[in-house]
Amino acid sequence: MRYILVLVVALLSVGGMVAPVVAVDRPAETQPEPIATGPDDHDPDATRDAPDGGVVVSEGSTVTFTVAGTDADGDLFRVGWYLEGHQETDVISGASATTSFASTFDQAGTFTVTAVVYDDDWTPAKATWTVEVEPDDTTGYDNGTTALYVWERGDDIATDEGSRTNFFETAEQYGVDTVYLSSGATADVSPADRSSFIQAAHDRGLAVHALASARGVGQASGVLDEVADVLAYNANRSSQATYDGIHLNIEPYGGSDDVPTVMAEIDGNLTAIENMTVDGETVDSQGLDVSTAVAPWWRTRAEAELTTLLDNPALDYVAIMSYSDTASAIETKITDITALGDVPYEFAVETDDLEGAPESVTFYEEGPEIMTATVATVASGPPQPAQFRGKALHYYGSMLTWNATNGTGS
Repeated sequence: MRYILVLVVALLSVGGMVAPVVAVDRPAETQPEPIATGPDDHDPDATRDAPDGGVVVSEGSTVTFTVAGTDADGDLFRVGWYLEGHQETDVISGASATTSFASTFDQAGTFTVTAVVYDDDWTPAKATWTVEVEPDDTTGYDNGTTALYVWERGDDIATDEGSRTNFFETAEQYGVDTVYLSSGATADVSPADRSSFIQAAHDRGLAVHALASARGVGQASGVLDEVADVLAYNANRSSQATYDGIHLNIEPYGGSDDVPTVMAEIDGNLTAIENMTVDGETVDSQGLDVSTAVAPWWRTRAEAELTTLLDNPALDYVAIMSYSDTASAIETKITDITALGDVPYEFAVETDDLEGAPESVTFYEEGPEIMTATVATVASGPPQPAQFRGKALHYYGSMLTWNATNGTGS
């Protein structure tokens, strides 16, 4: 058991002499006995200044606790901080004072932090915090989200019961929990059918994000109409029938000179989306996540513009189009983007049969088993794990082909 040294000074003037200082050993968490006081003496008071209630954090988090002490007599003297056998003491004085204590919680569990405020008579007043420390499970395939891009078949799964059933079975097969549903493909779908699909998705634990897309210089502004449509659709509907987010997929189309311009247009769109109001509704008022796809190769053509884009405050996260068929290559492409900013990310892999493209950019030839294993490898130890939120599969049409051909693609 650790001990602290308490010095008790008795100033007794006897015959012109002062009594010596007496040293007393006391266990570290033993609090001193109050000294008897007169009827007019007031007890001190201790209140939690910050946090003002219980605390829930993940492993590795540092929390600063602040206690406010008051004493009507103006006799504040000490504050003792107690946590799992650890003690610290601060000196305070006067009628009111605040003092703080910081601790890093490296293990999961429940902990109690206590601050004891004393006046000069050692009368105590306590403030206590309960700290729940949760395991840090932000990395790992089972814990990250899995999004699935749905393009031209969006209208089918929204309107046809058989297609919808097939989609939900496929989503379950690949562990999908988020759907990027093409706004273009569902533009002519009635609000009733859209609502029916979204409710069915929510019933199965799937979030639905509107997928707004454009290609080429000057085309990015067109997605704003799609976003406005989402806000108007969501208005006055229950959360069970509304979109959960908006995902942008805006790509350069043409020469490399297009890239800086398109990056600037995406950045401008994000700001416009953040400020957009439709019938009094905004993305914030509807609680919509806003995300966009970004490609690592853009960095070589427009690094400054891409960095600005990644720093846009409207972004909740990005989908890094890390199109490769090996874990190491995927990780390299992720790092190309995370090196430019600290925005949360998911990494996307390609499953389409890309005519004319190298086989190494898609899992179409390798099939679903290799894709799933490779994605799991990356997700179990992703670059910049504090920024990692999940992975995305591009896209649903390829999975239907795999299912029809036993995973061979042919």
